[in-house]
Amino acid sequence: MASHVESSAEAEAYTGALTARIIPITSHSMQQISPKLVKGAAALTRILRQSPATRPLVKTVPTIVAKTSNILAQRAAQEKAIAPQTAARVMAAETYKVLGNPMICVQTLIRSSDAASKVTKRSPAKT
Repeated sequence: MASHVESSAEAEAYTGALTARIIPITSHSMQQISPKLVKGAAALTRILRQSPATRPLVKTVPTIVAKTSNILAQRAAQEKAIAPQTAARVMAAETYKVLGNPMICVQTLIRSSDAASKVTKRSPAKT
């Protein structure tokens, strides 16, 4: 959805709302770090939307956020404190893993398109 909207502000809002739903708030550490993840996802969306060539890659942001939040949730479950710098490093690493590898990037885009088509399928018309 964020890749199809007109303005960057609207795309960032969609990404922020989706990010907030993806992040598992299972501990105090995750609760504290979730605003930083939302801000990071919005920044990534803004950067990817700047160029028409990278605009389709906005569809990878939910996967990047999900992978990042899963790693951070595992750390939180081990009762390790999560500093904002740690969250930023983990998100940067996951961004590089997805966008830096063409095979993973394509797989992520395909999965994203499949998921979007399942969500947006129209119900049969009533006759």
